[in-house]
Amino acid sequence: MQGRLWACYNEHGAYCWNELHTREYERAKDFYAKVFGWSYTEIGDGENFSYSTFALPGGEGIGGVNDDTKMPG
Repeated sequence: MQGRLWACYNEHGAYCWNELHTREYERAKDFYAKVFGWSYTEIGDGENFSYSTFALPGGEGIGGVNDDTKMPG
């Protein structure tokens, strides 16, 4: 399991979902795409709510990225 946590499911210590809340949404997405090869699926409308899921190359979604500048308060 060590070094490949995203590849194991239903095991003690395995990740189930990861969330990144950021005030630099596009910059964060670009960074993680370059470093880890993540791809994104946009879910939000981009105007009132910016959120996307991310996946490793060739893999299923493992988390989401939220634009905190669109959050109320």
